[in-house]
Amino acid sequence: MTFAQAALAALQRFMDGVTPFLNEVVAFFLILFIGFLLGKIIGRLTRKLLTDLKADELTRRLGLKLSLERSVGGLLSFLIYAASVVLALAAVGLLANIVQILLVLFVIILIVSAILALKETAPNLAAGLALRRNRRLKEGAYIRMEGVEGIVQEISLLETAVETRGGDLVQVPNALFQRKEVRIMRRKPAPAEPVPERTEQKKDAPKEEKAGPDGKKE
Repeated sequence: MTFAQAALAALQRFMDGVTPFLNEVVAFFLILFIGFLLGKIIGRLTRKLLTDLKADELTRRLGLKLSLERSVGGLLSFLIYAASVVLALAAVGLLANIVQILLVLFVIILIVSAILALKETAPNLAAGLALRRNRRLKEGAYIRMEGVEGIVQEISLLETAVETRGGDLVQVPNALFQRKEVRIMRRKPAPAEPVPERTEQKKDAPKEEKAGPDGKKE
């Protein structure tokens, strides 16, 4: 076998190995192109059809602040886009792998979210149980702490509702009661009376008398 024949045989083997991969790549992008094109066309046709039917006017009469034309058209386009992506991945044999990766990412996100939620919830829960055992701090008590002053309305496991002197209802995380100093007042302080404005009457200042050259006052 000559060198040219060996080179041609190697090139043929390379093309035989690359051709299926190239076919899959072409099929992948072709499916995506057709799917996204169809999604855009169908979305526009749906919006035009709903516009002719005056769907938005119907939603306004029903009191709904919703554009039915854009919502339905956008939803149909999104569904066609998603279907084209799934078909394209299935064509190249990557659908199962992508689904597994997405499931793993979803589980990781759930675990991280649970850890963060537990990190925020656990201190408030422990503090809430401690507050319920505290006989002095109860509903109706008037408390004063940094940034909050008012009457305790409700003590739950995670938060304590405090009504301020201005009438606002503030939800205080229970963990703050262990981090900050809390003073429990025996009685609710009386509201401060407005100080009446004093009106000072200006007295006319006595006119200064000047003496003339002859010693007489002017």
